[in-house]
Amino acid sequence: MKRLRLLNVLTIAFALDASAAQVTVPAGASITLPGGSLSLACANLGLQGTMTLGASQVLTAGNVTVGTGATLSAGSSLLTVGGNWSNAGGFSAGTGTVVFTDGCTSAPATLSGATAFRNLTFTSLTGRTFVIPVGSAISVTGALSLAGTPGNPIQVTSATPGQAARIALAPGATYTSANAQLAAGVTVSPDGISPSAASLDFGGQSMNTTAPALAVVLTNSGGAPVTVSSVTPSTYFAVTHNCSTVAAGASCTANVAFTPTAEGASTAPSPCSRARAMSRCRSRARASVRSSRTTTARSSGARPMPAARPSGKARRCGCLRSGPT
Repeated sequence: MKRLRLLNVLTIAFALDASAAQVTVPAGASITLPGGSLSLACANLGLQGTMTLGASQVLTAGNVTVGTGATLSAGSSLLTVGGNWSNAGGFSAGTGTVVFTDGCTSAPATLSGATAFRNLTFTSLTGRTFVIPVGSAISVTGALSLAGTPGNPIQVTSATPGQAARIALAPGATYTSANAQLAAGVTVSPDGISPSAASLDFGGQSMNTTAPALAVVLTNSGGAPVTVSSVTPSTYFAVTHNCSTVAAGASCTANVAFTPTAEGASTAPSPCSRARAMSRCRSRARASVRSSRTTTARSSGARPMPAARPSGKARRCGCLRSGPT
């Protein structure tokens, strides 16, 4: 295997591809940056081999691509990214920090592929948009920071509008947010059960008739089984499900039906749970799923979801976020 330890040869090695604005570590090659600072000046970083950052600072990368079979080991480094992030290989977070920021483009920064970061920051002075994958592909084990500026808040959106996207926080992880907005369906919450949809819309429904049930897939994105002990719907709503003990990484399905017997707005929270925090829905009618991990982790609480109106369009009822906004 080719191995290049970048010390005095660092500038030469990276200058080879500078004209193409692309820094490439080819398959079979291994590059180590034990320390120091390197500015990529918005050149893209493409890995097919192995890159180890150690205690270095790699600044102003453009797009970062970790290809299939490639490995990026963050060590205790600082990596700042001005473009997109694509991970189809392996990312070892170490104690490092990855910061997505301005400097290379004003276009949205898109993250794709499952990645567990140690410390992750989204920041912008211009109100940039950061796009995360559907589901819970992005997780943080250390510190998550979302930071915009007054008048120019950053936006965090789902890669597929209308589908739930979540940044999962591992036990002990911290979350700070200032001048940041989460789009509909985007949440930041501890590991646990997460729904496939952030809200359901039953539309208009005649009294004393039952709307067709809407399905929500509940996925356990944590590392331990979750036991769903009960589902208690509020007035007008009924829930059936095949959830009992949901293994780590597994899913179950809950079907929500709506039968109004009086006029007026009716709301009910989502049949899903999350660890350590209970979201509250802006409504009078409530339902909950009480769940507890089969390990020593804390019990999960309910996450609210839909609202429906018997006559006219349904009013959506979302979750209050578990962290500061």
